[in-house]
Amino acid sequence: MTTFPAGPRRDGAAKALVCLSFFLFAVSDVIAKHVSRDFSVNQVIFVSAAVTFVPVLLFMRATGDRRYLPRRLGLCVVRSLFACISVILLVESFGRLPVADAYTLSFTAPLIVAALSGLFLGERVGTMQWAAIVVGFAGVVVVLGPGYGAGGADAASGAAQVGMGLALVSAVFFALGILLLRRIGTSESAGSILIVFLLTTLVVTGVPLLWEWRTPSRVEDWGAMVLIGFAAGGAHIAMVSAFRRGEAARLAPFQYTQLVWGMVLGLLVFGDRPSLQVVT
Repeated sequence: MTTFPAGPRRDGAAKALVCLSFFLFAVSDVIAKHVSRDFSVNQVIFVSAAVTFVPVLLFMRATGDRRYLPRRLGLCVVRSLFACISVILLVESFGRLPVADAYTLSFTAPLIVAALSGLFLGERVGTMQWAAIVVGFAGVVVVLGPGYGAGGADAASGAAQVGMGLALVSAVFFALGILLLRRIGTSESAGSILIVFLLTTLVVTGVPLLWEWRTPSRVEDWGAMVLIGFAAGGAHIAMVSAFRRGEAARLAPFQYTQLVWGMVLGLLVFGDRPSLQVVT
């Protein structure tokens, strides 16, 4: 089992891990947006989840983690369902919005985590954490304003409105998943949490593939899905490890770093220009 350092050193490690996690999530999300143009979101997530078993099992072996099933299986399954639904909705929103815009709307999640972490986890939210969260949420309000669409998605577009709704609902499920992760993280191994998440994801996305599956004909498509799996695997490993070390309210504001990576990668890969409100 992995042992954690105590005090400021442990807190610093948690912050570094959560930042790494959000960077890797941005990488996997941008690739997923590209691949989901030709394949269903369920197929992209299913194949990448299957691939993610490789880095997760390697991580478990490297850390001496031999616990494949958690003690609190029910809570882990519920947490996995929340996380899986969040991923599906967010990737669906990428087909309707620039990555950076979708990220900005999903950043209601840290506010939800902070608001509920005291109630459900007994964690104290400091002034600095609230300040960072409120500033981020103000950005979400600006993006949702009537001027949305300048340089980004068209507010009059039904697809853009659906994308906005998907990103917001994704944030709710993401926040609930983070709260449950923090609750179970201190008593469960990182490996067992990830194994349950991957198995849950395979079931949820696998059933629709009985009708949606399309066998990729190009090596590039398989390669892209494999890359998503390894990037997402690293992201999930870093996130679970971070939230086992640090308090949810302290780590949640670092989700905003994902916006920077989303803007940069979206621009470089797709030429996506985030809306004026996002840049502001």
